[in-house]
Amino acid sequence: MVAVLKTKGHKHDTGAQPGTEAPGRPVPMRHLRNIGIMAHIDAGKTTTTERILFYAGRLHRMGEVHEGTAAMDWMVQERERGITITSAATTCFWGERVINIIDTPGHVDFTAEVERSLRVLDGAVALFCAVGVPVQLPWGREEGFRGVLDLLEMRALEFEETSLGSQVQVHPLPADLAAAAERARAELVERLAEVDEQVLAAFVDGPDVPAPILRAGLRRALLNQTLTPVFCGSALRNKGVQPLLDAIAEFLPAPLDLPAVKGCHPKTGEEIERPAADLEPLAGLAFKIMNNSYMGKLVFVRLYAGMLKKGQNVFNPRTGKRERVMRIFQMHADEYKEISDLYAGDIGAISGLKGLATGDTLCLENKPIALESIHFPEPVMAMAIEPRTQADRDPLAQALQALCDEDPTLKVSTDPDSGQTLVSGMGELHLSIVKDRLLREYKVQSNTGEPVVSYRETVIATGNGDFVFDREIGGKRQYARVVLQLEPLARKAGCSFVCDLPEERLPSALRRCVEQGVHDGLMTGVLGPFAMIDVRATVLEVGYDQHDSSDVAFRTAAVMAFREAARAAAPVVLEPIMALEIVTPAEHMGDVLGDLTARRGRVRDMQTREDLQVIHADVPLAELFGYTTTIRSLSRGRASCVMEPVLFEIVPEAVQKKILDR
Repeated sequence: MVAVLKTKGHKHDTGAQPGTEAPGRPVPMRHLRNIGIMAHIDAGKTTTTERILFYAGRLHRMGEVHEGTAAMDWMVQERERGITITSAATTCFWGERVINIIDTPGHVDFTAEVERSLRVLDGAVALFCAVGVPVQLPWGREEGFRGVLDLLEMRALEFEETSLGSQVQVHPLPADLAAAAERARAELVERLAEVDEQVLAAFVDGPDVPAPILRAGLRRALLNQTLTPVFCGSALRNKGVQPLLDAIAEFLPAPLDLPAVKGCHPKTGEEIERPAADLEPLAGLAFKIMNNSYMGKLVFVRLYAGMLKKGQNVFNPRTGKRERVMRIFQMHADEYKEISDLYAGDIGAISGLKGLATGDTLCLENKPIALESIHFPEPVMAMAIEPRTQADRDPLAQALQALCDEDPTLKVSTDPDSGQTLVSGMGELHLSIVKDRLLREYKVQSNTGEPVVSYRETVIATGNGDFVFDREIGGKRQYARVVLQLEPLARKAGCSFVCDLPEERLPSALRRCVEQGVHDGLMTGVLGPFAMIDVRATVLEVGYDQHDSSDVAFRTAAVMAFREAARAAAPVVLEPIMALEIVTPAEHMGDVLGDLTARRGRVRDMQTREDLQVIHADVPLAELFGYTTTIRSLSRGRASCVMEPVLFEIVPEAVQKKILDR
């Protein structure tokens, strides 16, 4: 396990400024750390978090992921599968420091959990192969791993196995490793001197820079993002966690170290800054929603400025409504301790806010601010779902709505052709977890189809559509004419609607109807039941009659004109492409590459990592069902892979025909 501490920001003063902290605040803001534990799957994130909580006194017994006893993996599905599915928050104390920790998932299907956690954190501990500047060296390897060599103090730390690593013995540097430690420390000093003037001044006076100067310089460099310090250890074997906690407390930023959070006025769009201070107007971000069977809807919030008290009214600039905070909680996985206040820099959970969604801002109505929301990737896989009995129909709809409130990457839609309800998510595992939660948590019986890829449509040429809606409905004439032009945009550009017609030719109310009609067309596509992306729709002309034109007529005319334009603009089907990283022994390289070719994969590059080969490739998601099992079979269980969605690409003509003929 190698932990890399990263952060953002540039301010170095951690002392409280006059007027920034409320008199009743329990912990000074300079002693607060908001961090995340993150890495790829099976890297040891939850194991590291469990050790941190044990050594900090938050847990009295270490939990193990492989035994299903980890406190942070509290969901039944997490304990059965041995993976983290939802980000879990907790709080512990290390000396004077209060550390709020979020343990995040590593599987690509749950990337949204990582993204929304990162959005509200000040620093992170990432676990992966060593990069950056080493602050420690390992003492021993594999089974002979005893502890770490501290390059700042030039000493060896050994973690007693009989005390589960709780007792740390300090030794002089081993003679056989002293030369390597001297070289590594010299490199650390030189790298710090390159980015920090105070360390450089001390280095000019003599190459043996004192540890306190190095520590201060290391923190400044980390806050400026000019250097990434690396710490080593093995969480599973209970070695190296306490020095990591020391580093979190000493080097990672307090909320006061970060620049003021920026937002805008919800009405004027004027940019607003809110510094981290209790006495500033309220500014908080709702970054996670959880439905609790006992407490109802819980909203996880990061408070950037101001204070939040139980019973207080807060304003949501997205909805323009006020809501009352009924209760406030401090979290420890699935356990909650009720508290009365949240202060600037705190992370907590609140209940009573029914209209809040992920990414919404909490502020004061007379001092409004809208913080930047959180953007999530589009779902790439879907499955059909239906209630098993008529009695399950309403409970299924309610359960799916609750799951969608929790998970912004989960979407529910209706197939316009078959009328089936479709649940779309980020992958096979994601949808499997949804199906399992419906049964276990919500007690809803359902029938589901096999997961299928969520395709999209776009156009590759420019086309026009002209449609006239002229009918008599209920004894009254309904008239509208809409002429549209549809043209392609760059991939990932999204969709745009342009209408520059003056008010006298198309009133604002009817303009909105045209836009709604175009949106309806984008949702349904023209080749199949696939949403259309990366296009621009421009209104060229309308036929408007002051007496006979209506909302329904213009919305219908816009939909039909859009479809005409789309058919004339060479529509094509797009498929999601996954970025694949494969790590395999060299002797299985040929089999792995041959299998990638058969799956329509494109190899971007290959690297050598000691006796392993690392392959980076782009592969269509449709070809990756069950790929983890296949690659293990090809390599006798020795290869591994991780993947993430990167973009949509046009499918080959033969593949498109198969998709549309299904």
